[in-house]
Amino acid sequence: MISVSKRKKVMIAAAVTIALTLMIALPYVGYAAPSEDVLEQGKLVVLKARGVALERVDNQTVTMPANMTLLLEPVKRYWRITVFRVVNGTVEVDGTSYAIIGGRGFVVHDRHALALQAWGTGPEGQTVTLKLVGRYFWMWGHVYVARLLGVLQIDDTRLFLILRAALLVP
Repeated sequence: MISVSKRKKVMIAAAVTIALTLMIALPYVGYAAPSEDVLEQGKLVVLKARGVALERVDNQTVTMPANMTLLLEPVKRYWRITVFRVVNGTVEVDGTSYAIIGGRGFVVHDRHALALQAWGTGPEGQTVTLKLVGRYFWMWGHVYVARLLGVLQIDDTRLFLILRAALLVP
């Protein structure tokens, strides 16, 4: 039979307590640490998103798959806000691709939030407006993930977007 002295029991309990404290505290330290550098001026950021588009037709909600890729370029940095422009991109809803040709947005670093408005054209020359808001989270390294909500306005049709995204910072 193995007997453990009182001193060894205290040492084991202390080691377990320290390990649990680090496991709990590390995500919070990591979550807040890089928020200053999400968008550095002069670097391009790729925003890739997947999710669903919802449309209300005859009092029924129609769900369609949605994908999006946008290229963002930071323009100016204020105190805790970075302003960026949308260089270009595509939004694909239910197999139909819409070209994004420009836009603008901002990131609020303290709140880990972002918002953007972009515009473009559809395959048949329709006017397209994209508006998104969301929160981002650091996933270690140069990858951030975001939950995005938005509206894709195609002429007179409005599609509500629910997306999860990755912001890839080179």
